[in-house]
Amino acid sequence: DLWTVPDKTSPNGRAMAKLIQEDTQFGEAIQRSMESRGFRSVPLSYQESRIYWFHQHCDRMIGVDKVPPDLRVEQAIGEEWVSPNDPRVALMEADNRNGDREAAD
Repeated sequence: DLWTVPDKTSPNGRAMAKLIQEDTQFGEAIQRSMESRGFRSVPLSYQESRIYWFHQHCDRMIGVDKVPPDLRVEQAIGEEWVSPNDPRVALMEADNRNGDREAAD
């Protein structure tokens, strides 16, 4: 059992591990903030976005139209996507614009 630790004071003799408590202690406050009028969205972390992109890619390999609507993911991350708010994107765009200008000269 990776989620609990021995605890003689608990009715079943086990308590949530400290690591799990750290991960879940703010759950209620986070849920309330997500239900507030000011909440718009949650940006995906780098790893989460890679997983999401993989699911998109799987849907495309199968054929998005062949995946039942309740099982497919929205094709939200485009091929140009590197990472949310990644400053390299702006640098790449600037390099491309400069390259286009040089090619025109």
